[in-house]
Amino acid sequence: MDILLDTHAFNGFELLPILPEHIIKLSTLDFYHRDPFDRIIIAQGLVENQGIVSKDKNFDMYGIKRIWK
Repeated sequence: MDILLDTHAFNGFELLPILPEHIIKLSTLDFYHRDPFDRIIIAQGLVENQGIVSKDKNFDMYGIKRIWK
């Protein structure tokens, strides 16, 4: 686990906890995407106004900035 934490910090990534406002946003999302883990990532990105690193084109239907096309 320490390697993961060191590597993400070295590369400028931040671990984002799941907050109540993320869950509230999650509850309002359309079901374009059915994967619950991806849906929480989408909700976090929308609430935090952050881009998401993903190859999954379904993320685009939520109007989120997807990094990695």
